[in-house]
Amino acid sequence: MKNSELRNEPDLEKVNEAYRLRTTNRIKTFFTLEEFAEKGSKVSILYISDMFMRGVNLNDITIRAKRWHELAKKLHLESASYRFGSGFYRDGDYQSAFDAFSWGALDGYAPSIYRLASMHILGKYVEKDFKKALDLLELAAKKGSVFAKKDLAHILLMKNFGMLGKVKALWLLCILTYYQIDVIRRRITKVPLDERYLH
Repeated sequence: MKNSELRNEPDLEKVNEAYRLRTTNRIKTFFTLEEFAEKGSKVSILYISDMFMRGVNLNDITIRAKRWHELAKKLHLESASYRFGSGFYRDGDYQSAFDAFSWGALDGYAPSIYRLASMHILGKYVEKDFKKALDLLELAAKKGSVFAKKDLAHILLMKNFGMLGKVKALWLLCILTYYQIDVIRRRITKVPLDERYLH
């Protein structure tokens, strides 16, 4: 979400405060965030998607999540596509997960593209489609996904993609080595990891 959009957020401080309380009372926090989302808070929808991904002990959580997922889709909240999709996937609702990752991929969100590729590799909800998965991994890797680069390098090394495939895999492995060094540097200097390292 762009910083310019945050200026239009109703009750942003209260929304952030409610989200911080999730460690003490997840259910109350979830209901409070829903109230803010009803008023038009996009940040609340992002927080709801994060809580759903991590798990909320409510009997009707899937119904609630599907409602907010549809709104996130209409609002093009790309990171919510990944989080809702991950929650649906964890719960075994592969159709909803596929839908979430698909619209996130259409919006160009690398973590959703990566997870969509994984569904094609594993044949979850869709037929196994190695070619489609490879295309998606390449797209996610170009967009900076470290996990996509790792999987793409593995596939290029293990399958028969000729000498050019092996060279590309070695190049990706060099990039991944740089990322490993960067992660260590960030941990030592206490610089938070950015999104490409987290999904």
